[in-house]
Amino acid sequence: MARWTSDGTREATSLFEAAAWHKAIKLTCGRCRHSITFNPHGLWWLFERKGWKGKLRDVPQHLYCKRCRDAFGKRVRALRIELVTESPDDFQLPLPDERDWKRAVSRLRT
Repeated sequence: MARWTSDGTREATSLFEAAAWHKAIKLTCGRCRHSITFNPHGLWWLFERKGWKGKLRDVPQHLYCKRCRDAFGKRVRALRIELVTESPDDFQLPLPDERDWKRAVSRLRT
């Protein structure tokens, strides 16, 4: 369920809410400070297919920095996760079928 900030705006707490509100997910590496922005619909669908928890606080447990992996041979988790405005430059993962997306939206509304 979304949180409300002190200025009266809502803040997503899950990948599904971020996707429904068109907020991209920006992860920043804890070691090299490299950042990547994911399309929220594709990232939600990845977590849904894998059966992973879709809470934003759980996202860094499943993703790591590719640059650090290539350079140091170690998986380095994201230090910071942010919600930003979607853009065409976001990293695109396979998107859900329209039927699957509509089914998820209808579950949210009930």
